[in-house]
Amino acid sequence: MANQGKAFGSFKQSDWAKPELGDIDGQPGIYVGEIKQIVSGSRDGSVRVYIPVFGGDPDDQNGWLQVSYASPFLGSTTGYNDFLQSNSYEIAKQSYGFFMTPPDPGNQVLCCFPPGRGSVGIWFACISNNLSKYMIPAAAPSTNWENIDPYSLQTGSGPALQPAIVPGTPYPVGDFNDLNPATAKSDWIKNLRPINPQATIQLVLSGLDKDPTRGAITSSVQRDPVNSVYGFNTPGRPLPSQDTKNVPNLKQRIETGQFNPNDYKVTGRVPGHSLVMDDGDIFGQNNLVRLKTAAGHQVLMNDSEGFIYISNATGTAWVELTKQGDVLIYNSRDLSIRSEGNIQLHSDRDVMINAERYLKLNAGAVQIEGSQLTSVVGVQSLQLFGGQTSIRGRARTSLSSGGSMAITSAGGMLLNGSTIGLNSGGGGVDASPNLIPKYLNPDTLFGGSQWVVRTNSLQSICYRVPTHEPYIRGSVAAAIEQQQQQIEDSFQPANVTTISGDTVAAINLPPSATVEFASSQDLANPAPTSAFIEQPDPVTNMGNLSNDEYRAYLAQTAYNSSGGDYTAVNNFGFAGRYQLSTEALQSVGYLKPGTEQTLEAISNPNNWVGGPGQPTSLEDFLQNQELQDSAMNSYTTNNYNVLQTAGVITASTAKDQIAGILSVSHYSTPEIAAQWYSGTIPNPEQFTEFYQQGSYSQTQVPIIISSDQSKIQLGA
Repeated sequence: MANQGKAFGSFKQSDWAKPELGDIDGQPGIYVGEIKQIVSGSRDGSVRVYIPVFGGDPDDQNGWLQVSYASPFLGSTTGYNDFLQSNSYEIAKQSYGFFMTPPDPGNQVLCCFPPGRGSVGIWFACISNNLSKYMIPAAAPSTNWENIDPYSLQTGSGPALQPAIVPGTPYPVGDFNDLNPATAKSDWIKNLRPINPQATIQLVLSGLDKDPTRGAITSSVQRDPVNSVYGFNTPGRPLPSQDTKNVPNLKQRIETGQFNPNDYKVTGRVPGHSLVMDDGDIFGQNNLVRLKTAAGHQVLMNDSEGFIYISNATGTAWVELTKQGDVLIYNSRDLSIRSEGNIQLHSDRDVMINAERYLKLNAGAVQIEGSQLTSVVGVQSLQLFGGQTSIRGRARTSLSSGGSMAITSAGGMLLNGSTIGLNSGGGGVDASPNLIPKYLNPDTLFGGSQWVVRTNSLQSICYRVPTHEPYIRGSVAAAIEQQQQQIEDSFQPANVTTISGDTVAAINLPPSATVEFASSQDLANPAPTSAFIEQPDPVTNMGNLSNDEYRAYLAQTAYNSSGGDYTAVNNFGFAGRYQLSTEALQSVGYLKPGTEQTLEAISNPNNWVGGPGQPTSLEDFLQNQELQDSAMNSYTTNNYNVLQTAGVITASTAKDQIAGILSVSHYSTPEIAAQWYSGTIPNPEQFTEFYQQGSYSQTQVPIIISSDQSKIQLGA
């Protein structure tokens, strides 16, 4: 028997239309064969099988027969026989059709040996005597929690899943072990099944683990007594310990004929790709078509619920076309659109755009027209500037100031009116324009092990804002009630009314046990008095923190980050006095979006935005103290706003708690800080030191005040 491991240039297969070319030993007919080996040389789906009725030792390779794969549909063009020496695409044949790789060794297939062909045969169908085929075609969930074998959560990958598991949730399961004699019983359909760890963690990370329509759909060939499920799923990659991609020098082994697939046994696989066409269960639900990749990317068309849903594997980007006609789009990074033609947006009602930071418009000409009213409001400041500037009202035009007003002209000033009155009691704007109403929307935060919905935590002028999954659809009240039951939330509820009219329990964030724990621990690395005295004055306040309180926070942060060194940069690419991350520098517009958190990336001048008043390189940034202080101020402002929107910082929050939670957000993210503050993140002690240091900074405010007063007295 030839070495199958070296047969990579196999000869062309026999022509089935010429039976005279074959011998006539053996018995023609159809037999059940067990796959013993995948033939790697032909690369056409051929396998070597052992056929029990022919007798012999199942492990004796001399008794195995090679059979080719017969596809339900496979063909090729005829090619040009007059140009045998040509190998151009137009002259050679082109193949097409349907092809599937053979199943793993150990599976049974039907083999056909045509008359006159002897031992030359084909395999054309797969059969199985396994009781459990529950994973075909969609890695379906158990019918209820009680059908998940608790043993599977205690072994293998199970323990790593437990922090994310919510009892009662129908997670994807695998097939039960039908080698166990206890499973061969009349009611085996009710057997306990092991949880599918790879499919489950996909759903948890994407936020779809509790969504029965977009997450673990029920499409299994063993779901109903009479089934309407069609489709297939690929085998999937071998388990990491058996995957050939982890074989050292794999390419070299193949090229030199040293690779033998028989040396790499596959006993288990991770979930593969799947295509499901489900006409619905016996109750008429789950009528859908879904294409899903092994990683978890999916396109889902659900007739039962009436929506189309497309998402990536992690849930960081998704699009949904709803039954009602809504188009929902969510993405966690940039949304970029370019057209070399016109971009036209039309709404028969309102167009609302909400930006947490800047809304920038740039064009050769900008025209804004309101057929009834045009209102421009700057809550803190309004600036209008133009080369040649005109303000004209068709009827009465008014200018009014709540404080002083200055009008300056570098040239002549002309006043013209039928009557000009000075201090005559007239004039002024009739009424201030109305502010745009804002709504509190639900948002999602990752709690370290699963995504959690928080109501009234995302402020926007838009009343429907898609979020990372799980996104609240339908009844807000029902979704929150279900979640609170599942995670047994300990927050105190307060009734609010959403734009849809649903009254829901809003989750407040009072200080949790993590804050109490942090406050009770010994302080680590307090900044010396000199650090607070030498800290540059930030000039402004930070929310509820006064100028001096904010300065104290900055002093402690600078000391813990770099020892107060403006030129500091570490091996991970955190830079400057405050050791700002690349993400922080992107948020303030210094670095280009997508810059990685590495020293190499931040050291590359091509990753810096540059421009007037902007650093053009890491060296520019490290040498410019004003730019660093400005970046820190912008970054801290963003963190403060996120924490305020999340309900962590309120008007009544103590100053030391504000500084403490700001410190946690500086070394993580404001979202993670909110989770730590509320007690929904694992290992809360990891942020204790940061909170302590920020909180401690407020005890040093009197030092700053005394220092400033002494400087004034000394005339400094």
